[in-house]
Amino acid sequence: MVDGKQMPNREWRYTGSTPHERVLREDGRLPERRGADEPGGGWLSPAGAWWPCPDWMHLDLAQRLVEELRLPVGEQDPADYLHGTGWLRCWDNGTTWPPDCPMTQTQRDRLWDLARAHEQMREHILVAIRNQ
Repeated sequence: MVDGKQMPNREWRYTGSTPHERVLREDGRLPERRGADEPGGGWLSPAGAWWPCPDWMHLDLAQRLVEELRLPVGEQDPADYLHGTGWLRCWDNGTTWPPDCPMTQTQRDRLWDLARAHEQMREHILVAIRNQ
């Protein structure tokens, strides 16, 4: 049930910055919003791919990422696996985690794009880039 309505037996994928922004993917693929057109948190791959997620949904998205990208996580926690393989978790204020994770140039470029586009993320992103 979503927003009081019975929905078909399909999986919903979060793509917006709030839990109410959902996109149903018939092909079962995890959506990626390549443009940094809306402020908000998400996961940033070492290759610079940006997967946004609503507040407090990072762990859920981490699980979806390792399943749908078929990452060899084994018994490890999905978020720990992503952190350990160079992924960055980003909050809607621009804070990145883990703070000591070396960034790829592509990650720096994507974060720079987010900082330029979204004033509310700028300060924390610039600190993270500067500390590299």
